[in-house]
Amino acid sequence: MVEQRRRSSGRPTLDEVAALAGVGRGTASRVVNGSPQVSAEAREAVRR
Repeated sequence: MVEQRRRSSGRPTLDEVAALAGVGRGTASRVVNGSPQVSAEAREAVRR
């Protein structure tokens, strides 16, 4: 379970994004950084 805390900027952490999208932290990171090595399904889940 993701601990509910936010940075002072109010932006979600990578761990929060990954947990909500149902993907791993590495996958979420690759999506955020624009890697082509991510499935379309995972990319869409993270972007939601």
